[in-house]
Amino acid sequence: MGIHDLESFITAMKEKNKACFTGEGLDGKRTASFVTWRNDLLQFSLDKQGTVERLLNGQKHSFDNYPII
Repeated sequence: MGIHDLESFITAMKEKNKACFTGEGLDGKRTASFVTWRNDLLQFSLDKQGTVERLLNGQKHSFDNYPII
């Protein structure tokens, strides 16, 4: 990946996540997307009714009891 220090990591992640927020699409959702350094795609969407959708690589995921390390 060519990452040798924090600055290289920051540059690489910025490149992967240039357009991480989307406006309302045809489905009426607002979505935030993030590609991890391992190329996993995290997506969080909210529709006009307040329904939240959480996806990890396109599959529904609850993120309950998710540890931050």
